[in-house]
Amino acid sequence: MSKNQHTILVVDPDERSYKTFEHVLGAKNSVLFVPNGKTAIDLPDSHHIDIVFISHVLNGTDGILLLESFKKRFPSLPVVLVAKQPKVDEVISAFRSGARELIVKPIDENELLAVSQKIFGLLSHKKSKRRWFLPARRKTQTYTSEENNKRHLKKIIKKSEQSENLSGKEFDNFKTKKINSPAENCGNKVIADVLFNPVRSVEDKPQNAAVEISHPSIEVFFFGPFRVLVNNQPIENWPSKKGKSIFAYLLLNHKKKIYRDILMDIFWQKSSLDSARNCLNVCIHGIRRALHDIDPKIEYILFKDECYYCNPEIVIGIDVEEFRKTWRSAQRLEHANGLSTAISKFEWAAGLYKGDFLEDEIYDSWSSLDRENLKEIYLVILDKISEFYILSKKHSEAIGLCEKILEKDNCREDIHRRLMLSYYRIGQRDKAIKQFQKCIEVLKEELEVKPSSETTNLFEQLKRDSLITKN
Repeated sequence: MSKNQHTILVVDPDERSYKTFEHVLGAKNSVLFVPNGKTAIDLPDSHHIDIVFISHVLNGTDGILLLESFKKRFPSLPVVLVAKQPKVDEVISAFRSGARELIVKPIDENELLAVSQKIFGLLSHKKSKRRWFLPARRKTQTYTSEENNKRHLKKIIKKSEQSENLSGKEFDNFKTKKINSPAENCGNKVIADVLFNPVRSVEDKPQNAAVEISHPSIEVFFFGPFRVLVNNQPIENWPSKKGKSIFAYLLLNHKKKIYRDILMDIFWQKSSLDSARNCLNVCIHGIRRALHDIDPKIEYILFKDECYYCNPEIVIGIDVEEFRKTWRSAQRLEHANGLSTAISKFEWAAGLYKGDFLEDEIYDSWSSLDRENLKEIYLVILDKISEFYILSKKHSEAIGLCEKILEKDNCREDIHRRLMLSYYRIGQRDKAIKQFQKCIEVLKEELEVKPSSETTNLFEQLKRDSLITKN
């Protein structure tokens, strides 16, 4: 597949839609057309999908329900709803469910092209003017890094595989030996990297302890404030803010070789070619000097064929990679055996999220898409855990998680309802009623809408103290 080609999934029983999508987008992209939702929902597991278009009306399935299912299973996958004469409440419901855009039928070809290009641009970070795939000065090209020495990585790979292959029960027992309460980890952000190998917390390291380093390692913490440990020693004196950002970018993409021109385009968009190159050279020199002060025996950043890249001899552990790995493992367990078998791994993934991605570098445009995608995954994880706690009658624990979700997305009406129910179940009906009032205020201020009938009906039952549910 061409580097500029995208795979588009269209879920629509209307043959005319197929012809429109094929005509507008088929020449430069791969268009997969599926007439029903049951077939479509499993496709991203076996095919790389870049964008999904879902018809509001499907045979046997409601389009918005299918949209919700896609966003729960694949939270970072852009989904567009295609609807004929949608009502206002249907539009609101679509965006609440995670729709990136909405297109009205009959489909206008110019609108379809504009929406698609907007999302394709976001996928390639053009939203923040990042020119990864079509830089002005040089054709972008990436390479996979050389395979690390397996003998050097044997212990790390072994431990990683053990964690990946644990059953839900075994994982829970293994984790309980290390920490006390999963609920505390999620609710209070207790550091959950006791088992995170090779990344460890600075606070866990004994002061003045002699640590034997078998070979060079870098441990990277992207969640919360950006931190880097080199051979167990933190980098504290960064050469410059820009140098720190460039090093973060190289570490996040440590499996690739990054063209010098791409770094210049990302970090010095408005500068001349010579000025950008000089600034980049100064920043790289500053990073190398900071690394040399910690370990003078090896070069951590290499340059070859106009590309910068991390030395493949170095073991690099990244909290974001561990988070995504645990999240995927939890999804597989849930899909195979149900939520109860996967809850321990969902809890573990939530514990790794110690703050938003590079939260102290929010003005770096290149990190914005990763920050939003990871936050979406985190909210889905908290949603699953809080749902499980409700079903398990752990209402006090569910309250803490629901509040965390609303801190990041206060328009989640379903979470407001979950909070109302939890407060009521622990005997705090007054707080449940106040939560309904908060829900009204937020929806009016943020979306200019009223709560749904489902939320209003729940409130009426709570007010009459006549709620009857299984929980």
